[in-house]
Amino acid sequence: MQRLRVLGLALFAVFAFAAVASASASAALPEFSPAGSASKPVSFAGTAFASNLFETAYDQVWDYGGGATLSGEITGANEVSNVIISFKGGNPYACTNGKEGEATTNKLKGRLGYINKAKTEVGLLLEAATGPIMKCSAQAPFYGEEYKGSIIAPITPVNTLAKALHLSYEQWGTGKEKFQKFEGEEALHNLELTYDGTEHTQLAIAVQVELKKFEHEKHVVEVEVKA
Repeated sequence: MQRLRVLGLALFAVFAFAAVASASASAALPEFSPAGSASKPVSFAGTAFASNLFETAYDQVWDYGGGATLSGEITGANEVSNVIISFKGGNPYACTNGKEGEATTNKLKGRLGYINKAKTEVGLLLEAATGPIMKCSAQAPFYGEEYKGSIIAPITPVNTLAKALHLSYEQWGTGKEKFQKFEGEEALHNLELTYDGTEHTQLAIAVQVELKKFEHEKHVVEVEVKA
């Protein structure tokens, strides 16, 4: 009887440990998982197709007809860092901080989160590592305007190795993003334009982004977003 009691306690401990381990593993998701033995960091490049920034106060559409290119690194289980986006082909109203019609962000960082866990819908949040996301030229008509805030887009596919991942930024109403927060979190994420140092107006972006050319130590790898 004593042996059975000891065995029962041992089995209970094993099952309890397994339940805790399973819960911990689940809590770690969503995450980036490179194929094979590749570890992080994993670098990536990307392309954004014709992007629009909608500025609420004046009902203007700021268009970058040339789209954008980007680069960055997957640096943690659910984190990206050193993300830089370069826009091209901007119209006269579009922010410029380089050649005419071109603008480049500061370094951005980001993380994965659930948009809808039950449906395994995952999003990627991007925000500036320091300072504003992007600062426009000090010359007219921009006068040093700054883009601030943070932004979420669904990332697909999930639970499958892929050579490319897709982000879909969508506007929802005037100057708002369709996806403004992660499930289980209270913080809202939107873009904002600051000008004259004090005035603010909300922005929304509509653009399709493809993340590709994932590399670890100069070797091409596939990446899975586990959810």
